Amino acid sequence: MAEGLALVSGLGLFAVAALTPGPSNILIVETTIHRGQTAALFLAFGVSVGTCIWATATAAGTAALLAASSVYPVLVVVGATYLAKLAYDSFARAIASQPVTWRVPEISGQLDRGGDRRRPVRTRMLLKGVMTSLSNPKSALFWISVMSVAAKPDAAPWALTVFVGVCTVSALAIYGGFAVVFRTETVHTFLDRHRRVVFGVVGGLYLVFAGKVLTSGLF
Repeated sequence: MAEGLALVSGLGLFAVAALTPGPSNILIVETTIHRGQTAALFLAFGVSVGTCIWATATAAGTAALLAASSVYPVLVVVGATYLAKLAYDSFARAIASQPVTWRVPEISGQLDRGGDRRRPVRTRMLLKGVMTSLSNPKSALFWISVMSVAAKPDAAPWALTVFVGVCTVSALAIYGGFAVVFRTETVHTFLDRHRRVVFGVVGGLYLVFAGKVLTSGLF
């Protein structure tokens, strides 16, 4: 029962992060608006593949670390610290004077430069999605945070495997949803106008998860 609740909490943390403006979903929104829904869906699929790679690699590494019980408290502290930083960033966005804009990050724009223009658009979008996900250096710390919530020292390998699979399917649903919903600028205009509430709630959720990591992992 406790293991199941931990996995659900980890999935909830992943969902909150996936729904928060970041390099991947911002790029999907921009692609939907300027290149069409089909291209954005292939991009979303690529991002989901990258998510699966990160989740698999982190789960495998976490399983190895959890085998040494003395390392587990370190994993807990690192995960909670990074979640606290995400909470701080969200609160900073909530009180910022400038609204959040759905602008494509520079790193994402560079991935498509100098590429083979003859390559089919769908293939390029898929590969671009994978590279956007894998090239984000913050992903490693984030997935450590997720696993510190979802995995316990006695976590069974099958449970981590199921968790990775569910995260991948959730990524497909969330990022694909961005490609479908953001066909116009109406939705993200609404989010810009209500950013204080949105980011305030997100920051609060990150703090809750950080507290959960510390209380369940160290006490």
